[in-house]
Amino acid sequence: MEVKRQHINFIIILCFIWGCGGDKPTTPEQTFPELTYTPGEYYGDVLGYVEYLAGNTPVIITVPHDGTLSPSSIADRTYGTMVRDLNTRKVAERFAYFFVQNSGGLYPHIVYSNLHRRKLDPNRDITEGAQGDLGAIQAYNAYHKFIQTAVDTVEAYFDSGLLLDMHGHAHDIQRIELGYLLSSDDLGQGNVSINSPEYAEKSSITQMASLTPATFSELLRGPTSFGGLIVTKSYSYEDDVYTFDAVPSSTTANPGTDPYFNGGYTTATYSVGKINVIQIEANYDRTRDTARGYGALAAVLEQTVKEFYQEHTGTPIY
Repeated sequence: MEVKRQHINFIIILCFIWGCGGDKPTTPEQTFPELTYTPGEYYGDVLGYVEYLAGNTPVIITVPHDGTLSPSSIADRTYGTMVRDLNTRKVAERFAYFFVQNSGGLYPHIVYSNLHRRKLDPNRDITEGAQGDLGAIQAYNAYHKFIQTAVDTVEAYFDSGLLLDMHGHAHDIQRIELGYLLSSDDLGQGNVSINSPEYAEKSSITQMASLTPATFSELLRGPTSFGGLIVTKSYSYEDDVYTFDAVPSSTTANPGTDPYFNGGYTTATYSVGKINVIQIEANYDRTRDTARGYGALAAVLEQTVKEFYQEHTGTPIY
């Protein structure tokens, strides 16, 4: 895989190239500058600390915590979480594989941090994430500039975008935790209460809530919610069938008093305008522990994204 290295201390031009003919535009009306991004190509900062798979669909995936690079030129962070979210990159890569195959050649946008979390945490604000180190600050800025590039592209061409921020958790309960910036107490509200506008407005899927004919509780944890779709799907390797539990979903409406991640910096920062964000915290057992596990999860997520997006925006991704 060739990665095109770039100095990205300047503004970036977006050239949106579709994989098929017809009347679809090939360039945006506005022009922002000097680099052209081709869907399906990988781009990176000069030192290889960040990678970006350019896409041509409304789907964005970010992978902040599965990097392995530990250059001595970047000081170790001295506070905050340092644990790697093992194989979350593999989930994103397999997601892209299934997406390209099923769509006939379309691509999601994916942004990876290649630095170990000891060196950089791009899912925190820059103070905690880079902790004053110049090299970490440059990598942090590159990571978020690539996300913004993906966001700008999606907003230029689509009425709604979906960003999945990919993580892994080590909680005892082996289920996928879906973060919408709603607390456990929020999710503990009954459907009538949670359907009041304040919950949709504080969530990370505000824009989608304004588009869907479904109630907010249905969007959040009904049968056609992201979690509701996950729990109905499976992926098989011969006689080995993989299924996944999720919260919130149609089977588990809220986490109660159990540990639960409800979204972080990326979720809060990018869930504005046309962009809807879900933080995905994948458990480890039979999900991220083997190639079969992360392959099965990726396949289920890919189909879930397709169905969830079409159901609640009224527009197919492919």
